[in-house]
Amino acid sequence: MLDVLGDLKEEVITKMNNLNNAIWNSATGNGIEGLNNAYHIGGAYFCKLTHYLDENQSNVDEAYRLLWDNHLRGVLFEYLRGSVDAMENLKMLENIFFKTDSDVMPE
Repeated sequence: MLDVLGDLKEEVITKMNNLNNAIWNSATGNGIEGLNNAYHIGGAYFCKLTHYLDENQSNVDEAYRLLWDNHLRGVLFEYLRGSVDAMENLKMLENIFFKTDSDVMPE
C-alpha cells in the first residue's frame, strides 16, 4: 500500500512505527493508558500524504504538516478525548510524529 510513496516509503514506515509504538508498544507493554494496538494508525492514513506532495516531492515537511493537521491530529484527539492527560499525550504524539531521529522512543 505504501509503495505509492516511492522514495518516502521507508521514512513514512519509520514515522508510522514510531507513532504506533508511542500509542501502544506490544513488545514492551508501554504506551498511553487506555489505548492498545487497536488504536494504531494504519498505512491508509499515511497514503494520504500523496495528496499534499508536489510533483518532485520538494515540499515533504509541508506535506507532513498537512497530513498531521488534516488527518492524524483529529483521529488521535478522538482516541484521547476524555482522558486526564489528553492534551499532553496529543502533544507527545505530535512531537514523535515530527521527530527525525527514529532511535529515541518513549519508554
